[in-house]
Amino acid sequence: MRIAPRPDFASRLVSRFASPLAFKVPTPFATALVATFAATLAACGAASPPAAAAKQAPPPATEAPSGKPAGKISPDMVGKLSPIATFIGRGDGWRIEIRALDTRQHHVALHWTKPARTDSGTARYSGALDIPPSSTLALNGHLRTPTDTTQTLDIEIRPQDCIDDQGTPRPQTIVLTLADGRRLEGCGDLARY
Repeated sequence: MRIAPRPDFASRLVSRFASPLAFKVPTPFATALVATFAATLAACGAASPPAAAAKQAPPPATEAPSGKPAGKISPDMVGKLSPIATFIGRGDGWRIEIRALDTRQHHVALHWTKPARTDSGTARYSGALDIPPSSTLALNGHLRTPTDTTQTLDIEIRPQDCIDDQGTPRPQTIVLTLADGRRLEGCGDLARY
C-alpha cells in the first residue's frame, strides 16, 4: 500500500500538537519535529515493495539451535500440507536444502563444495499428504546449474538412522539420483508439519 503525501497533513499535525508543545519546546522546533515525522510516514509508504515482487525464491531453510530444521502447524492442517516441510541433509562434498512451497511443490538447493556452486530448482511430491512418519518420501524435479543447463533429479528421503560426514547421527537417509546417473547418499533431518 502506498501512502500519498498530502501537503496539509503536516500543517494539521503541527496545529494539533505544536500548541501543547509550546510550553516546553519552541514552536519552530515542534513544527520541524512533526513535519519530519509526517515525511517519514510518507517515505515508509513509498518504500513498500510492489505486490509482484512477493513471488521470489524462498529464503534458505533455517536450522534450530540443535542443527535440525524445525516446523510446526496446528493439528487441523495435517494432511493438507506437504509432509516435507523442510529437509536439510549432507553427504561427501554436497549439502541439500528442501523447503515446501505448497502441498506438492518444493524449492531445492544443492550446494557443492568443489567446485563451490549451488544448483537450485523445484521438485514435486506426488504421494499421500497424510503419509505415516515411517514411510519413504519421494520427489522428482529439475535443477538449474550456474551454466544455465537443466538436469533432472530424483530424491528419496528414508526414515533410516545414519551418521553424516561430520560424525553427527541423523534420523533420515537421503538418496539423490541425478540425470547423468550419479547417485549421492547422505544423511539429514526432516521437519514434518
